Amino acid sequence: MKKNILIVFLLAIFSSTVFSMSKNSVTVEGYISTYGNMPFTYLGITTSDDELYIIEASEKIMDKIENLKGTYIKLTGTVRIDENTSTKILTVTKVKKSSEH
Repeated sequence: MKKNILIVFLLAIFSSTVFSMSKNSVTVEGYISTYGNMPFTYLGITTSDDELYIIEASEKIMDKIENLKGTYIKLTGTVRIDENTSTKILTVTKVKKSSEH
């Protein structure tokens, strides 16, 4: 009986963890551009309602995004707000070229 309760408890924790992780994932669509001044430039995405997200990603994903500058794309990842500047930072996990624009 204790073993069954333990298994149910562990499954509940696992399910809640997976659910909470997927809930934080967002998809942002817009145009990729370079922002800032040399040598302090960064990639960002601007949405159709003029929201700017700074992009963070692995080197492989950043290279892919860099090659899509000026293109309308979809980025999936998580968003956090920088406490000092109130800037939205998108940590990208998936890149998809959009056919909508």
